[in-house]
Amino acid sequence: WLIPALILGPGTAVVIALGAVPLALLLGFPWVVAFMGGAILASTDPVVLREVLRDERIPRSVRQVLQIEAGMNDLVVLPVLLVLIAIAGDEAGSVGGWVAFGAQTLLLGPAIGFAIGGGGAWLMERVDERVPVRSEHQALYGVGLVLASYALATAVGGDGFLGAFFAGLAVVLLNRSLCSCFLDFGETAAEMAMMLAFVLFGVVLAQVLAEVSLVEVAVLAALVILVIRP
Repeated sequence: WLIPALILGPGTAVVIALGAVPLALLLGFPWVVAFMGGAILASTDPVVLREVLRDERIPRSVRQVLQIEAGMNDLVVLPVLLVLIAIAGDEAGSVGGWVAFGAQTLLLGPAIGFAIGGGGAWLMERVDERVPVRSEHQALYGVGLVLASYALATAVGGDGFLGAFFAGLAVVLLNRSLCSCFLDFGETAAEMAMMLAFVLFGVVLAQVLAEVSLVEVAVLAALVILVIRP
């Protein structure tokens, strides 16, 4: 547990800080925007890592650490990014405003997500005991819980992504059978998401290539891949 904790805590903070430096110095971004970019670069995409996590040539312990980081990394990065966005937009203002912003953003969404996910997982377990439900339908039910958590958390001013994350966490903790069905469904969904992500990345990259300095971007990419996030 120590290595994942170090990666998610101090490790993520170091990556955010190191990622911000070249964005500010090479591309001339304001420091707040540069730290936003550092936070985005610090996020580990579990979809992109899928093939790495399946590679048996990589030691199991390394793959487990990467899996934990990929699954939990956004939970650390997203609040940092939201706070930086608030600073850039001067949304909170006073101390009281910051307290209200923190409570609304960092507590409301997770509370709603955990309540919906936990309540839904408990309800499905009770129903499945009386009338067995096919695993495919349980998987869709799990997706529905996550989407409902996102929608409600967003509707009341909380963070939908944190709500969805904690809904999934509640399902894992409170209903293992529903979690297993959800994971089976997620295998196929993740493959589709990975292909879509690469297609969208290619489309976006093609549009911005003519608008940026390729030398500076190449240096930034080399720093990120070889130094900041090796």
